[in-house]
Amino acid sequence: MSKVGAVAATVVFMLGASVAHAQATPSQAGLALQNPYNFMPLYLTNEPGTMYVACWAEVPSHNTAYFSATFPSPTVSSARKEFRNVVTTQYGPVGKLQCAGKFNETVVNEQVEKWKDSARSKNAIVDTDWQPVAALSRPLPSAQAKIGPFDQSPKH
Repeated sequence: MSKVGAVAATVVFMLGASVAHAQATPSQAGLALQNPYNFMPLYLTNEPGTMYVACWAEVPSHNTAYFSATFPSPTVSSARKEFRNVVTTQYGPVGKLQCAGKFNETVVNEQVEKWKDSARSKNAIVDTDWQPVAALSRPLPSAQAKIGPFDQSPKH
């Protein structure tokens, strides 16, 4: 192979690699890419998604920790206030209360399991399956996908 052929092959290879790199899909979000202009990491992110929240509250007078379900919510603070009110009203004064909000439901569920492991040393664990009123009134994404003109399920 001549030098011209070798250079041409190298240019074609580099061009192909560059095009493949530029066609990164949104499913590859979160991967750090090298920015050729200032060599700082460039992060691809998806559009803002659904935040998932879960809460737990300790009622020291009962030696019990109460856990909510994991649910979609636009904010953590409103869920925290509502969960505190529910636990205080139904079970007694709340000692410690924590809520986690992340854009990944699995991460929130993992945090809940860590909280439960920690609380077990001095408390009974109660899963309340509580969700805030706003989360209960909103259809689940799986239900939304089935609603529409192409839904052929029998009508009752």
